[in-house]
Amino acid sequence: MNAPRAEGYDLILRRQWPWFLFLAAGLAMLARRNFLLFHTLVELFVVLVGVLMAVVVWNTRVLTRNHFFTYLASGNFWIALIELVHMLAYKGMPTLAGASGLLASQLWILARYGEALLLLTAPWFLVRPCGPRMNLLFGLLTLLGLTTIFSDLFPVTFVEGMGVTLFKSLSELIIMAILGVSVGILHRMRHLLDVRLFTLLVGSILLSILAGAAFTFYIDVYGISNMVGHLAKLASVWLLFEAVVLTMLREPFRALARGASSFDAIPDPVVLLDARGIVRQANCAAVALARRLDLEWTGASSHALLHPQLEKQTGCPICHHIAAGAPLPVSEFFLPHNKEWWEITLTRVQADDPTQGMIQMARNITRRKEDEARLRATEEHTRWLASLFSMSADLTAILDDSMTFLAANKSYQDHFAPTGELVEGRTLWEVHGTKWYDQVLRPHMERALAGETVRFQTCHPSRMGSLWVDMIYQPILGARGKVNYIIKQGRNITQLKKTENDLAEAERFNRRVLATLGEGVIVLDRDLRYQLWNEFMYHVSGKTAQEVLGRHPDEIFPFLRPAGIMACMERALAGEEVITGAIRVEAPPPFPSNWISAHFSPLRSADGTIQGVVGFIQDISERVGNEESLRQSQALLDSIVEHVPAMIFLKEARDLTFVLFNRTGERLLGYDRAELLGKSVEDLFPPDQAKFYTTKDRETLSSHAVVEIPEEPIRTRAGEERSIRTFKTGLYDAQGNATHLLGISVDITDMKRSEEEKQRLQEQALRSAQLATLGILSAGIAHEINNPNNAIAVNANLLQGVWRDAQIILEEYQAEHGDFSLGGLPCAEMMREAPRLLTSLTENSRRIKATIDNMKHLARKEDDQAMQRLDPREVIQRSRSILQHTIAKRTRHFHLDLATERLMIRGNPRQLEQVFLNLLMNALQSLPDEQHGVTLSMRQATGRVIVEIADQGQGMTPEVLARVGEPFFTTRTCEGGLGLGVAIIRQILDRHHATLTYTSQPGEGTRATLAFTAMEEEEEDAS
Repeated sequence: MNAPRAEGYDLILRRQWPWFLFLAAGLAMLARRNFLLFHTLVELFVVLVGVLMAVVVWNTRVLTRNHFFTYLASGNFWIALIELVHMLAYKGMPTLAGASGLLASQLWILARYGEALLLLTAPWFLVRPCGPRMNLLFGLLTLLGLTTIFSDLFPVTFVEGMGVTLFKSLSELIIMAILGVSVGILHRMRHLLDVRLFTLLVGSILLSILAGAAFTFYIDVYGISNMVGHLAKLASVWLLFEAVVLTMLREPFRALARGASSFDAIPDPVVLLDARGIVRQANCAAVALARRLDLEWTGASSHALLHPQLEKQTGCPICHHIAAGAPLPVSEFFLPHNKEWWEITLTRVQADDPTQGMIQMARNITRRKEDEARLRATEEHTRWLASLFSMSADLTAILDDSMTFLAANKSYQDHFAPTGELVEGRTLWEVHGTKWYDQVLRPHMERALAGETVRFQTCHPSRMGSLWVDMIYQPILGARGKVNYIIKQGRNITQLKKTENDLAEAERFNRRVLATLGEGVIVLDRDLRYQLWNEFMYHVSGKTAQEVLGRHPDEIFPFLRPAGIMACMERALAGEEVITGAIRVEAPPPFPSNWISAHFSPLRSADGTIQGVVGFIQDISERVGNEESLRQSQALLDSIVEHVPAMIFLKEARDLTFVLFNRTGERLLGYDRAELLGKSVEDLFPPDQAKFYTTKDRETLSSHAVVEIPEEPIRTRAGEERSIRTFKTGLYDAQGNATHLLGISVDITDMKRSEEEKQRLQEQALRSAQLATLGILSAGIAHEINNPNNAIAVNANLLQGVWRDAQIILEEYQAEHGDFSLGGLPCAEMMREAPRLLTSLTENSRRIKATIDNMKHLARKEDDQAMQRLDPREVIQRSRSILQHTIAKRTRHFHLDLATERLMIRGNPRQLEQVFLNLLMNALQSLPDEQHGVTLSMRQATGRVIVEIADQGQGMTPEVLARVGEPFFTTRTCEGGLGLGVAIIRQILDRHHATLTYTSQPGEGTRATLAFTAMEEEEEDAS
């Protein structure tokens, strides 16, 4: 840890923390007596720090160019403005109208959000610039936030007596979370900050989080939680003040870790001077130099450091340039008091502003000066050596004991010297690079400096690419045995190394090829003795190369001659190319027997003379086995295809011509296989069927999937129409192109006929059972209902007579005693309603009897003796009257649209009344609510009377619509429906020679249309 940091941070913190703790204790005691004064002092400190921070940073930004602190200072200035308004608006302050706990709390939350977001985004400007426009943006955001508060748009954050609101508590938690995230971001980017500055910033943020936690739970603005929060806030601001203001004033170059590391990493002394030449900042090297010279660097004149005239500042040329604000190029000065040479430069902090100060850099060049002197002393000695090797083709150079080049010949210069430069006067690591020197050259050079002659080979990087060098380090000893020089001589062996490497690589490649080759390679000489036997041959024969090389095949493999292989080798030795067929080789255990094939060729020299035989042996055991398995599989597949009880066919994908047809297909179509193969469906079937088959085939090939055609017609050769179910799929090559179309068809003609017959019989049986059930139900219902219904009819007639007699008495009693109640109704109203009620009772009893009669006649034909001429409007009106209560309960929109002209039909009024009642009830029951309606209309068509009942109900699906009218089919099983209503209606309408049709869509309602035969005037007159 360097001295400036120790003085700039540690000493300050050690001295100021006790004062801060003492101040905090005093403020805590003050808060117990006068919380308002305590709050005002704390907030005033926060405001002053924010303003001071902005002033300092903005006035030093040109010097420091620190955009991170510029961004923080800009934001904290406007946050300080909000804190000032918060202080003036605090409960009990007389300075601002409307001061209250709510207003102060809202301003506090606004400032906290600004602080959290500022610290969250500040690390962005560690690597990016912050311009003046950012200050304007902060001002606009602050004005916007204050406007929302003073215009009552900001949420409520505090309720007197109850404490903070949920919004306030959630906001504090969110702010603490944002601050926590900002700590994480700073931690990730800590390499860009000075370590102590990072610690101060993180400490400030953590104290701000603590303050937020304290402000989350207070109930009274003068409470202990509020006091703790303000003290934590005070400590947070103080740390931020230390981090920003004091850092920027004392050590502007150490604020960022990049600046600190680069500043201190400079090995030469560097100091920052103001316009008067006073030292304001120094790096580690300058501080060390000051201590060595026994000088104080902070606040001292720059003349005391490194200037050549220590006692007369007026004549110092460096001080003259500092006073004039003029840069000083590199200049050399000698300090006589310590006999050192220094190289000094002056540079302006701001190139176009001399008032911003200067940067002075110095470099000790004493060693270099001494080296230059030694070099001049040895120039004469080295000149004659240079003439000896200047034209040598070898890479030759001479170095002194400090590994500095004294001379190098042209070849060495061409390969290793930087472009346009010489190696003389440069060290070995400067010419060849520090990394190369440390890794390769250093150990050899140390041995040479110890007096040893060193020789080694290395691949050396050079300007002309890498080259192999055979290098010799020859030490030259002085009179006392000390090494004074080293002659470095290298011979370029790049081409030699390349040739050696090529040969070695070629040999390795050949060995790898022979070892990994997927076939055997053998070479025999003119005596047919083995000269080459690769690894593959071991796996074929079980013999290693050591066992066969130099030996004759008859000695090792006696079976070769009977098998004719030896004759093949001898023919190849005579100059013939020979290829054998499959040969079985019986190898010894544990090696399996193999099938092989061989290719023997004469091995010729460059002049064409036959030197031997080369043979290539292939293991074809797998191929032989596969061919046998393929023959067996093909035979099995052919047998399966021929005996499958389904038509199997295969077509060319290109033109859809048949290439395979099985025996079942021949029997189905009536064609011989020879007549089908090579032909297409256009040659065999009618054009419409052929087009259908071709379309399906093309769709199948393009779909790349199995396509099922559940049923398709096909005409046999005999002209018979049959039905088949077909499965088709395409066959494709490796590139996905279709090659064939495979089809499997099953004859379903007989099965389809059986299914249709079975379904017809089932429907007849169901119909018979339903009619039988209906007859039984009709008889039972008639028996159970007729007796009580007859009693109702008799009693209704009796009550009508009773009412006629009682009506006279009631009228006299009313006239004498006034109106009175009968059954909860006024007597006058009862006089009007009673006859209608009794008549309705009688009519309903008759309708019950008619319904029972209809059920009894459902399964038998009824004569038309009860038919008469009637007006449908009267029947419809009676039906509406009967259902008046149900209509009122079900809908508010019931409409009758009856024809005004007299339309007569022939029918049974009781039965037709039953029809209209049933259809109206079905329409009303389908309505989802009272807002949906029912419309009943009647009109005349050509010779017909049309009655339509349309509802706005749920509607019917096509499946339900198809079954309407089936006995016992109902969708209201849970409501007690039997499914007989529409069935009875159809029976009634059949007797009336009328029709009933339905149109319906789910969700759009249902329309029932009845069509009756209209009676002509002549028929009416005849009636």
